[in-house]
Amino acid sequence: MAVLPPGSYLALSCLTADLAPGPVNTAVGVYHAQGLPCVARPHAATLRFFDGLEIVDPGLTPTHLWRPDDLAPSPEAIAGGNIIYGAVARKP
Repeated sequence: MAVLPPGSYLALSCLTADLAPGPVNTAVGVYHAQGLPCVARPHAATLRFFDGLEIVDPGLTPTHLWRPDDLAPSPEAIAGGNIIYGAVARKP
């Protein structure tokens, strides 16, 4: 972000084991067994990528809830076990 001018945006998505640890940790193991790098980051570790930036609402959240069509997600969507966090932020 240092080389980008003010007003630039960062869009980021990141694998997480926070919401479905069993399947995600299994998948990470499969990647590693093939010699492929794969990192599942917890919420706090992912949030650090946005240090010094202005995060756009609704913030760092599971991607299926980031911009839902309905303002009140269903209980099924909330408990859906999404495995990816996503957010957008602006460089001041």
